[in-house]
Amino acid sequence: MKVTRRRFELTDADAYWALIQDPEVAGPAGLSHSRQEDPKQLMYRLYQDPQEFALVRDDQVIGQLGIYQREVDPTATSREVGFLLARPYWGQGIMTAQLEQVFDELKASGITSVWAGVFLDNTRSIHLLERLGFHYQTTVSLPAGLQAGQPQALGYYQKDLRNEN
Repeated sequence: MKVTRRRFELTDADAYWALIQDPEVAGPAGLSHSRQEDPKQLMYRLYQDPQEFALVRDDQVIGQLGIYQREVDPTATSREVGFLLARPYWGQGIMTAQLEQVFDELKASGITSVWAGVFLDNTRSIHLLERLGFHYQTTVSLPAGLQAGQPQALGYYQKDLRNEN
């Protein structure tokens, strides 16, 4: 079955909400949505954001992929990616294929590098990024207001698209 990437639709609210209730999916992605938050309001924010995409298989949302500007300048030539995938789909190459497609599209549009910030204990995502040619650059501590219970830091990884075939 093919996985496609598309903009979020308002009708994705229930499926996305169920997806991010799995702590093994939401936690490593840095999501801490309150269970009291209205899923439809959350979906409305994603629906309005042109940088957020749903990963869909058989008309069901199974993941999320964000492609973000790194600087205020819209002409900047780097982007940042963020992603999550439902646990039943881990280890099938789905996120690898989606990210490789995004990198091809970004390179074709003149983007020269891609970054990703990853919690240091998120070894699955770190290994994925390294397999895709990302290299560790630095660690950044999160401000106290963004820490969920304990101090956390993000490792930043970068991929240079200029030397890609």
